[in-house]
Amino acid sequence: RVRGKHGGDQLAVFKVGISQCLERRAVFYFEANFDEMCCIHASNSLAQIEALEACLISFYQETAHRQCRNVLPGGEGMRHKDGKPRNPPPYFLYVVAANASKNKRIGT
Repeated sequence: RVRGKHGGDQLAVFKVGISQCLERRAVFYFEANFDEMCCIHASNSLAQIEALEACLISFYQETAHRQCRNVLPGGEGMRHKDGKPRNPPPYFLYVVAANASKNKRIGT
């Protein structure tokens, strides 16, 4: 649905991510010229959200590599070095999207 709304398979660019605070992340992406953020799933389990993110990134890097802006495999940054979550739940899996034909550079 999100890809179709932002130019379809050819013009939509998107990024999959996770956050503990969607509002804060949305500001970052809107400043980078993405047009929409859609929450896909919420959970109290960071491991579940990390696994879903990694699966989606892997899938779209193979099937839509020109449109998927994810560079890393997912799950980075949400945990301390000891493996414990940086922030308390809930955790959110989201996608941000934009139409690549716009005159502004779309951030990564």
